[in-house]
Amino acid sequence: MAGAALLFGGCEKPDASYVTSPSAIALLGTAEGEVRLGSVPPPLPVTSDAPGWSFDLGNARFSELENGVPSIQVVTQIIARPGARMEMWLLSGGAPVYSWSGGTTRDYNGVFCFQIAIASGDEALPLGPGPFALRIAFVDEATGEPLAVKEVRVAGFAPDLRRSYPRGPAGPGAQLLGCPRSVI
Repeated sequence: MAGAALLFGGCEKPDASYVTSPSAIALLGTAEGEVRLGSVPPPLPVTSDAPGWSFDLGNARFSELENGVPSIQVVTQIIARPGARMEMWLLSGGAPVYSWSGGTTRDYNGVFCFQIAIASGDEALPLGPGPFALRIAFVDEATGEPLAVKEVRVAGFAPDLRRSYPRGPAGPGAQLLGCPRSVI
């Protein structure tokens, strides 16, 4: 019986809650970025895609990491060119409450899927009352010009962030984490 338990436990897939997003690494070269809370800069206005770019911000929804930590799961489709920085804002009632900036795009054509942990231990993103939207921009690092800026409503119900959650390897919202196995 002990051997069967060991065999079963050895075959169980490890918790993938804090695994960085493989598509973020492929697109941006990193999954870590600079987070701003409180005095968040205003988001760039939504624009059409620049020539050579195609960005579909398909879906953002409240979800959970495999360990139960609340997250926002994002699935996009993108054709990107090198040299743009990714900027992201979470909006509550139209006002920015969180921003993330990081990475430099590479040539990329495919799905870009990631999760943002919105709580860790006793820390949580200041969600506000909603409704919620996610805006993502790709900005040319040389000129500062936006190459693609899209916004989508965050679907689902915002979690109650007053309870305690498992502490992750970084503060909430700092890393673009992998999508659940059911999505990829």
